Amino acid sequence: MAERGIRSMRGGAITHNIVTAILKNRRYIGELRYRDIINPNGIPPIISKELFDRVQEKMAKNKKAPARHKAEDDYLLTTKLFCGKCGAYMVGECGTSRTGQVHRYYKCVSVKYRRGCRKKSAKKDWIENIVVEQVNTTHKMGHATAKMDR
Repeated sequence: MAERGIRSMRGGAITHNIVTAILKNRRYIGELRYRDIINPNGIPPIISKELFDRVQEKMAKNKKAPARHKAEDDYLLTTKLFCGKCGAYMVGECGTSRTGQVHRYYKCVSVKYRRGCRKKSAKKDWIENIVVEQVNTTHKMGHATAKMDR
């Protein structure tokens, strides 16, 4: 909308909140509200009730999973990995360098929120590979132990 020069009624940019308000506006199905009085056929509808209801269902479904499409990558160890210096959990983050290269890593939340920890970030692939190797090794050892107990 910004590229096409479409602006809000007050001349500002069309924001996510404006689009949400438009999609929830029941006037489009002919409903007119005055204070607490609702007239279901108060004005001519411009879309069908079925279309409006489908949009509402889709918005409700998306609201339950707001960040589903935001992350490009899964950070499997977020809240399962703990800082070796302060014990706080570590979360996945990514950043882009000046060259445009994306770097993914885990960061201690105490560092993230400047609570005094000095733990350096750990590269995502490196730390996840270590954890997977440890799980595989432990799993194989547990498998061997289970066979010996028989």
